[in-house]
Amino acid sequence: MGEMIKFETKGRTGILTLYNPPYNMLNQEICELIIMVLESVRVKLERYDGIVIVGEGKHFCAGVDVEEHLPETEKGGKVITLIPTFHKLLINMSTFPIPIVALIHGSCMGGGLEFARACHMVIALDKDNLRIGLPEIKLGCFPPFGLALFPRLSYDLDSMIRFLLTGRVLKGKVDDDCNDARMMGLVDDFDKRTSEEVINQLDFNSIYEMHTRIVDRFQYHPRYSLDMATILTALEDEEITNTLSSSALYHAIDVLLGCSSVAGLDEAVQLAEKAYLDMASGPDYTKGLKACLENPKNPEPGFSETGFSGILKMTIRTKRCWPKPGVSFRDITPVLMDPVVSKIALHLLERKLKGLKFDAFVGVEARGFPFGGALTDRQEKPLVLARKPGKLPFPVISADLDTEYSQDGIQIHADQIEKGKRYVIIDDLIAKGGTLSAIKGLIEEAGGIVVSCVVLVKLTDLNGRKNLAGCPVYSCVEFTEDE
Repeated sequence: MGEMIKFETKGRTGILTLYNPPYNMLNQEICELIIMVLESVRVKLERYDGIVIVGEGKHFCAGVDVEEHLPETEKGGKVITLIPTFHKLLINMSTFPIPIVALIHGSCMGGGLEFARACHMVIALDKDNLRIGLPEIKLGCFPPFGLALFPRLSYDLDSMIRFLLTGRVLKGKVDDDCNDARMMGLVDDFDKRTSEEVINQLDFNSIYEMHTRIVDRFQYHPRYSLDMATILTALEDEEITNTLSSSALYHAIDVLLGCSSVAGLDEAVQLAEKAYLDMASGPDYTKGLKACLENPKNPEPGFSETGFSGILKMTIRTKRCWPKPGVSFRDITPVLMDPVVSKIALHLLERKLKGLKFDAFVGVEARGFPFGGALTDRQEKPLVLARKPGKLPFPVISADLDTEYSQDGIQIHADQIEKGKRYVIIDDLIAKGGTLSAIKGLIEEAGGIVVSCVVLVKLTDLNGRKNLAGCPVYSCVEFTEDE
């Protein structure tokens, strides 16, 4: 078996030892060797009650070789073959006809945790030195097998989403972390005995019932309920999400939602694998992995866009010199075309509303309408429409406009602004601030109070806030002219 793994038989137990110290990192060659071991056991099943996997030395397995994750254009990179081989191994393990038990200790991280949880039972030893986690999201990528499988095993979906999408590390010496590991289905049992003692006393007959149940759950688990609201709630901590690659975060969320709608693990893994390999062609992916290789303990990738606002920003398109020379048009229609991004946009807009006391929204024609309509439903507040001239049939209040695009006007039904009521103006963008200033003037002329203006995009170079002195303007993302 070479020097990287060992396989031996003790009675009716097969013992597979990861032997690639100090961290027992997996790589494509090791994955292929383990597949060969499993196939050799498969043809002699009558000789075995089960298989136990252990790690030599201080750690079970700290992951899969980072260099091999790089694209083929980079030195040592073989991601296109590594990921399918790794997933072939994990599917093989999870569907194996006899129980496979992982005895984890020390570091069990990234692909090492995916490798362990592909087993039918995970027993943690020496918990005071145990660390388990999926740090991939911090490196501009995501754990594809983890996204496909782990939510199926979890009794606490919110905690699992946070675990998968924040890079949280659980420590065995922290009791709450151990409880979380159990509730999330990452660890089945904690044991104070040595690996030798556990192996000698393992009762595979009792494990077999768990094995058949887990195999069924791996392969035929019914679709579980997961939506963007659950994901956004789980990722409420901006301090964490704002450090994550927007590209990786978007792909990971998309994969989680996709995997929740398929029943079989095979299909879920295929979906996650395709998304992973698509993402691997992006700059953040390579940047994150190289940062890890340069400084494994404290990588600083410096991603181009981070967090939810970065997802929004990379979705918005720019058309230079349109609709006239000198204007850079920021097109938010791709945000509306993508259900994931549109929900993120609404989430960011709602954050800006926190703490504001108001009675109604005023939505600005035209791109303020879809966001205003969605927010009025979520916030249970009325929506007043501010429209171009000639679109409203009843008596109106009007103002002239002179924007960077054209000379026009804006109108509101006169009976829909009430004296003393408090309003939030919603639009897609603030440029010079002329439109928002005109609407603010109309509302105040009718006796209303403008609490704030909330927009998706602020064009910082145009300094539109100066036309709205005294009125707070909140934006979700900012663009300079050069961006």
